[in-house]
Formats: sequence, C-alpha cells, structure tokens
Amino acid sequence: MSTGHHLDGVATADGFQKPVGNFAKTDPLQPYTSVMVPIVQSAPGLFGPLFVFGMLAAGLGLMVGVLTPVALVGAVWLSLNNMLMSFGASGVHHSVNTLMLVTELGFLWTGAWRPCSLDSLLFQRGAAGSLRCATIGHRS
Repeated sequence: MSTGHHLDGVATADGFQKPVGNFAKTDPLQPYTSVMVPIVQSAPGLFGPLFVFGMLAAGLGLMVGVLTPVALVGAVWLSLNNMLMSFGASGVHHSVNTLMLVTELGFLWTGAWRPCSLDSLLFQRGAAGSLRCATIGHRS
C-alpha cells in the first residue's frame, strides 16, 4: 500500500492534502476529523512523507521481523488513523484498514509474531547457543 501511495504522489505536500481534504468532507466521524485534519494539513510536507514512509517502515518491519513490537505499534497507529480519517472513503478502503487493524492488534496482543521473527534470534535470552537453539527449536 505504501508503494501505491508513493507512486500516487501522496508523499508530496499537494498529493497528501487532496485525499485528506476529500475524505474529511464526507466523513461521518467529524469530531475526530475536525481535530486531526487541521493538524495534518498544517504541515503536509511533513505528514505526507511520514505517512507513506511510515507505512513502508512498518510493513518492512513486520515482513522481516525486526523490531516487530515497534512496527506493530506504528502499524496500529497508521491503520487506526487511516480508518478513522477516511471513514467516508470507499467500503473497500475502510474494510482493508479494519482488517489490517484487527490483524495488527491480534499479533500485538498474542505475541504470535515471536516464533517467526528475527527479533527472536537477535534478542533471545541466554545468547550462548541462541542461534542453534532457535533453529532446532530447543531452549537452553
């Protein structure tokens, strides 16, 4: 999704202001958007790239499994904000953000990311033999 937003020009100031302004006009959650839209539109040159590259960093962190809890918290924040600010967008847009948010919260809550992440190798307790133990599934 971040690549699509980047190619659509959302990382630029003008490219960021347009969709946020359009979504906010049709948004039924006006109490939220009335607070957030002025904030993000006050510095579109900052928030546009932050939004797009934050999505990229969170996605790569989750795919590679490095600093996974940090990536999950960032992804939850982005999904929640995107879902609430673009509530008036298409149903597909809203349902994708809802699905991502539920999945991210599930991983964060259960820790299901631990066995398959590089974090488990990098930050494992008892560093002696941790790579061997992690690859064959034994604990020291």
